Order: sequence, then structure tokens, then C-alpha cells
Amino acid sequence: MNLTAPLSLDLAAVLLTVSIFIAASLSDLKTREISNKLWLVYGPGAAMVFALRIIFAPDVLPILAVSAGATILVAFLLFQFSVMGGADSKALMCLGLALPVSPSFLAPFWQPPPGLVFYPFPIAILVNSFLLSIGSAVFLLARNLFRFNELLPVEDCFRDSSANLF
Repeated sequence: MNLTAPLSLDLAAVLLTVSIFIAASLSDLKTREISNKLWLVYGPGAAMVFALRIIFAPDVLPILAVSAGATILVAFLLFQFSVMGGADSKALMCLGLALPVSPSFLAPFWQPPPGLVFYPFPIAILVNSFLLSIGSAVFLLARNLFRFNELLPVEDCFRDSSANLF
């Protein structure tokens, strides 16, 4: 089974994904909300890339369908159980359509875990993101513990309104 799509299709999917995610990140930083207009652009674009993958490699339809379906299901369930917000869920669903399998140019750098024939690429991204966020929290905790003695005592903070803790 040939999982590789034309390089131009992989590059188009990555370019579409990165550009939408940058726009979503900027919107989130600015307004703390992400407009549904971004997902109305990303969703059909991702669906078109998904359809083109099927046209270029129809023999991998089961793998593409399982990857996209599993990703959409996981994103929906994480949203329903309030683990992720709506924009996160929509982003993961669209990512499942745009990049259901690893882009061919990432093959030397990313392989499924040993023993697994197939691992949905968007689920791998989600798991790595969770691990990175946990690692960030541990790093911030350690940094704050080591800087604890540099901070002003709590009672000094309330006495002088010009006290700067940072």
C-alpha cells in the first residue's frame, strides 16, 4: 500500500494548516476567541485535500478514513467532556482531514510507535501537545520554586502598592 501523496499535495496541506493555525493563534492572543470564519475556510480546504488524497491513492482509503474518523471522534468527545474548547476541537477535526497521515517529507523524522502498523498522525500531534503542555507546567513549577526566595514576602506586597513582583 502506498501512503504517499504527491509532494505538492502534502506541502499544500501543511501550508494551509500552518497559515490557518497562525491566524487562529493571533486571533486568540488578540481577542481570546477564534472566529468560526477560519474553520469555514479550513474545513472545505481540508476536505478538498482529503478528497485529492483519495483520488491520487485510492488503495489507502481505509487508512485515511480510519485516521480522519478517529480524529474527528476523539475531537468531538474531548469537546463534549469539556477537555477542549470549541476552537480546539474544530482545529483537530480539520487537521484530521487535511493531514490524516504524516506528510511524506516527514517520513525520515516521524514513524509510528514500534509494533503499530498505523497510528493516526493528528492523534500523535494531540498526544505530543498534551505531553508538551504537561512538561511546560512542570518547568514553570520548578522555575517558580527556585525563584521563590527572590520574591517579596506577601505582607510587603500589600503595604506598598508600587512593589513589583516580576
